[in-house]
Amino acid sequence: MTIKGQSAAEGKAKHATPYSPEGLCKRCGAKVVWASYVKRTGEKSRAPFDFDPVEKGAYALMKTPSGYVYATFVPKGGDWPPGSLPRQMHFKSCPGATK
Repeated sequence: MTIKGQSAAEGKAKHATPYSPEGLCKRCGAKVVWASYVKRTGEKSRAPFDFDPVEKGAYALMKTPSGYVYATFVPKGGDWPPGSLPRQMHFKSCPGATK
């Protein structure tokens, strides 16, 4: 995609920059990590996860060498991927989330 006033090469270069998964929650301002995951229905989606690990988290966040972040659900008693820490979806801890 080219932005008005840019050459096609400049437009491609902007889209080739590494994706930054970190952001801030629009409701409470907390730092979050955006990650892709697969819903129970099999549908792919993206969601914000708390930036800091939590003891009762049920998701392992993994980052590919290209910077892509994805979340894997780990059931109770399941094996955690090496180097991963338990995280939870931000919706569970956000004071501004609708319950």
